[in-house]
Amino acid sequence: MFDITNSEIDQEIGLKYYATPKDLSIVDARIRESFDDFVIQEVLRGGIILPKENMDNFMAPLRGEGEYLRIILKKKGVDTLHVIGKLSKEMRIPISDVQFLGLKDSRGIAIQSISMRYKRGVYVDEIDKKCGKIKILRWYKAYAPLSSHELWGNKFTVTIKVEKREDATSLITRMAQIQKILSLSSIFSYFGYQRFGTEQPFNHIIGKNILNRNYDKALQNMFKKGNY
Repeated sequence: MFDITNSEIDQEIGLKYYATPKDLSIVDARIRESFDDFVIQEVLRGGIILPKENMDNFMAPLRGEGEYLRIILKKKGVDTLHVIGKLSKEMRIPISDVQFLGLKDSRGIAIQSISMRYKRGVYVDEIDKKCGKIKILRWYKAYAPLSSHELWGNKFTVTIKVEKREDATSLITRMAQIQKILSLSSIFSYFGYQRFGTEQPFNHIIGKNILNRNYDKALQNMFKKGNY
């Protein structure tokens, strides 16, 4: 039997159960105290992980004297759409002409790739100096723009900071127990606040009621107000 959360918003959204026992929880842990605590790196086709800094050994896909420009950038504390807007302004191209492989969280560091048609007279190396919070790691000409099938996934590096209220041996023992439990069972594939939001009405609950033909309940939820 899985432990049930005490969080009101988690229960309302549907994140009801923990995958591990509460007595193994690291209650004094903190995440995202700084942007460096949450790092996202795109994983391209073939398992190519975009490097955080050193691009010397990076094998650029579809590189060649084509009519497209591909940029690998590092953004910190800013969302992807803001970055695209800044780049389109500095490079004097429409936002619709910029391709990217998904939105990356603003509350962290993300290494991601974008593409656009090559435009003469644009000096990419100088763009990050003007945009701020953006660092151009590498750019090159390519035969084709980015396509969604090039993204295999994202690699996440999350730093968890724990209060020094217990000795390291005890903490490591508990973490090993958690790892063993997860290796023998499963982790719930929940969508979190990023998908559902924290303000009512919650669209997924309305949709669920409609699918179950609970139309009165769906209407009640449509007019429900409040947040957590």
